[in-house]
Amino acid sequence: MFKHILLPTDGSPVSGKAVKRGIEFAKKIGARVTALHVVTTFRFMADEGALVLNPALRKRFEDEGKARAQEILGAIAKQARAKGVRCATVSVSGDQSFHEIVATARR
Repeated sequence: MFKHILLPTDGSPVSGKAVKRGIEFAKKIGARVTALHVVTTFRFMADEGALVLNPALRKRFEDEGKARAQEILGAIAKQARAKGVRCATVSVSGDQSFHEIVATARR
């Protein structure tokens, strides 16, 4: 059956329930899991009709996204360890989460 389960998450409560069930399922069938969080890519911001590329704002956005991903993925890894399930974590950046989820699944 399944040997490796991908658990994409956005960190929401609903996603958390799905992750919990995924870990329980992995435990039951002896599979390992990979938790995935996609950090949205910063593009630009609009200010009164003008597009503004602010390097400091971009860095802050990216740093906060990475920190949140680490927090979310760390909690999932802890849950998996508590259940005795092997867990890898992956954080990627992208414009559309579904593309990144499919690409990660293929890898």
